[in-house]
Amino acid sequence: MQMPREPGPSLGLVGDGASIRLERRRVPRYAASGGAMADVVGCNGAHAIASVRLADSSACGLGVLTDNPIEPGAFVRVFIGLPEVPARAGVVARCVEVRDAQGERVGYRVGLDTGMAQAA
Repeated sequence: MQMPREPGPSLGLVGDGASIRLERRRVPRYAASGGAMADVVGCNGAHAIASVRLADSSACGLGVLTDNPIEPGAFVRVFIGLPEVPARAGVVARCVEVRDAQGERVGYRVGLDTGMAQAA
């Protein structure tokens, strides 16, 4: 029986609920929790304030959970409120509907690319 090879540092496997997907991140991702407020600037320039829940964080991104979808390309400022990290900003790279075990929608998982915001 052949043992599976360990993935390299830039390509790993991540458990994502019942499925497994390839991991493309090049930096570690850390779990985050707690509530925060977000200022969302849509692609049309309109502002909206939303309550979000922190999901995870990395040097290049931030994952949050929201009650409503946020369109990819929108600019989002998340006000975390901690002295060491008062806020982070980024562009929505993806927004995926999240469902519970019974198939009921519980919100949306939004991935922010904070590297794009820092370069701008």
